[in-house]
Amino acid sequence: MEEKKNKITDSQNCDADSGVCNFDENIDKGSTDENSATTRVELIYVGDPMCSWCWGISDEIEKIRNQFKDTLEFRVILGGLRPGGGDPWNDEFKSFLKEHWTHVNQRSGKLFSFELFKKAYFDYDTEPPSRAVRIVRDMLPEKEFDFFKEVQHRFYVENEDPGNIDFYKPICEKFGIDFSIFIEHFQSDKYKRLTKEDFQESRQLGVSGFPSVLLKNAEHIFPISYGFSTSEKMTQRLNEIMTSD
Repeated sequence: MEEKKNKITDSQNCDADSGVCNFDENIDKGSTDENSATTRVELIYVGDPMCSWCWGISDEIEKIRNQFKDTLEFRVILGGLRPGGGDPWNDEFKSFLKEHWTHVNQRSGKLFSFELFKKAYFDYDTEPPSRAVRIVRDMLPEKEFDFFKEVQHRFYVENEDPGNIDFYKPICEKFGIDFSIFIEHFQSDKYKRLTKEDFQESRQLGVSGFPSVLLKNAEHIFPISYGFSTSEKMTQRLNEIMTSD
């Protein structure tokens, strides 16, 4: 039991000062596609729908996405905070989560509900909501980040379970996504694999925690923020890089 308890703080370490959640390191990086070089300049957001600091920064990410929509291609990469879950749903884990959710609320102002901690059982598995977002990337790419934020709201504010397929029904209805097709994708091995490829790509980029924001061109990857940041700070950093020789 002691080994499992340590896993709580080791593999989902959310820091109140830096505003970052470190991921579960038990994921291989996969292989790098040598043909993946691009001439596009991308603003990359690496996050997880069940990362509390990712919820905290969500409005700030939306601001910079909108601000640079005409000059940078915005891309979401799903990081894989706790794929597979498995932490014991006990008082220790609940206290750990509540403490960090409180920190995020105080710093970002984002709303949280704590009704989740009244549940007799909950598996904090971050793979299913990541898979859902990955599906929407193919079904309705222009709404991927909006869907991501709706998943966050439904989990953190409404405390519904992202492991339940019906969790996604009202979100799909909101965006006009055919729920029957979504279910087929959600239950498929294909999208489990594609979601894992996102997790691997985040490792290949050198990301060690979420949220992370990067600027990528054909030759370089520039860190914009690591952990919680404001849109003003990220904008300043982006402008410095984009106007430098």
